[in-house]
Amino acid sequence: FLPSPAHSQKTPFPTPLIAILRALKARLTPCRYGDAETEIGVSGQALFSLEAIAKNSAPELFEVVLVNCAAEHETRALLKSLSGDVIVIDGKSDWNYAQACNQAAKQAHGKYLVFLKPGIAPAQGWLESLLQVAEAESDIGAVGGQVLNHNSLIWQIGVAFDVNQSPFALYRMLPSDFAGAKKQREFEAVEFPLLVSRELFGRLGGLNGELHNRFDDIDFCLTLRRAGLRVLYTPGCVMTRQTTSWHTIPEKDVLSRIRFYSKWTGSLWQNDERYLRQDGLTHDRLSALYREFATRVAAGAAALASDALAPME
Repeated sequence: FLPSPAHSQKTPFPTPLIAILRALKARLTPCRYGDAETEIGVSGQALFSLEAIAKNSAPELFEVVLVNCAAEHETRALLKSLSGDVIVIDGKSDWNYAQACNQAAKQAHGKYLVFLKPGIAPAQGWLESLLQVAEAESDIGAVGGQVLNHNSLIWQIGVAFDVNQSPFALYRMLPSDFAGAKKQREFEAVEFPLLVSRELFGRLGGLNGELHNRFDDIDFCLTLRRAGLRVLYTPGCVMTRQTTSWHTIPEKDVLSRIRFYSKWTGSLWQNDERYLRQDGLTHDRLSALYREFATRVAAGAAALASDALAPME
């Protein structure tokens, strides 16, 4: 489905098993390619992710549903050039991510939906891993994978709740080979990207459109759990987050926080210690791990700086 003939073309498949939902929003964001950081628009974000999907996904498994909430000419031109199993929907510039994805889900044909934001590139086998876990047992509501940042540090494996009942990404910024990120486990919630049954998504009413790019994924996972279903993380699915998209807006972010906590207060309890115990850790030991890692990073950076300043012979 990629616009350039240099890329391999995806053979249309009449009944894709998985619909990958992509919602595009106009904004320049920093994206890192190798050692260089550059500003890219939404079309660059879209192409970056589409190339990774085409390269690292079995073509018979999926279709792509794109919602265009961006007005820039370059993005419209890119979407017109796509072919194969790709559906493009014209969205509205004031839609949030949840609203855009809800519209995309209505046009999808797959048994499952995967919510994949622009700027995130999946690795080989990511889709098969999500699917394998989702179909293993009947009480699984959603499955998420490991998201790394551009330095290959953990960005997301699952969501825990702290002493203030606030959600946070467990083990963020630890190395990707950290043992706690290598085990499949159940969480209260995972962040996007995640896979869910299309029928289940519709039955539960989709994503909460009143949450403006904040807590929409966590809210949906908590709704799944309230329905008696489990939310799992699998390390077999690996993705890299090269740039951000769908940013919060301060005045709407306040409302999103009020709506989320008004809905779930009384149902949220501190649970981060449970995961730490599973990994043989305490809060003090985890803090020590972060300090040890920061020291190694600083030492490595100092060594690189020293090498760069050394006189050439």
